[in-house]
Amino acid sequence: LANLDHAAGGRAEAALSTLVDATAARDAGIIGALLLAQTGDRGGAYVAFLGAADRESFGALAGLCLLEASRVAARPEEASYALDQALARAPSLTAARLGRLQASLAAGRRKDALADAQHYEALSRGAERFAACERLARLFLDQGYHAEAQRYFERARRDRRGSAEAL
Repeated sequence: LANLDHAAGGRAEAALSTLVDATAARDAGIIGALLLAQTGDRGGAYVAFLGAADRESFGALAGLCLLEASRVAARPEEASYALDQALARAPSLTAARLGRLQASLAAGRRKDALADAQHYEALSRGAERFAACERLARLFLDQGYHAEAQRYFERARRDRRGSAEAL
């Protein structure tokens, strides 16, 4: 029933009420975590997403739970922990890679950001490579890392030689 209320949209409180009649929301897996987040209980959602990831045997799904945990985290350290764990469980999860890169840039950890940027670029293929390099360049530029931004703008341009968009 909680899943139906959740799927209907706009009924997170009703779904959560139905769910807690059966079990603690923090122990109800992904649906419990989502409902806690939607009702504003970020701390509860964080714990629930971590628990759901811990119980999940499929690495990619565990990584997505941990990515969501990073998004509802109250403190940067909690978000960093969740992103680290997400990448340990699902190394090719690009959203987690970008999230950790942004957190590293915001904290002034240039070397960590460069390592994540290299992984992110390596995960991009074909036409995605231009967009990935351009995105990395803009992230570095926004944080004042001009040399790194220039390097990634050059890589983007190289991937689209002769393209007006790349210039």
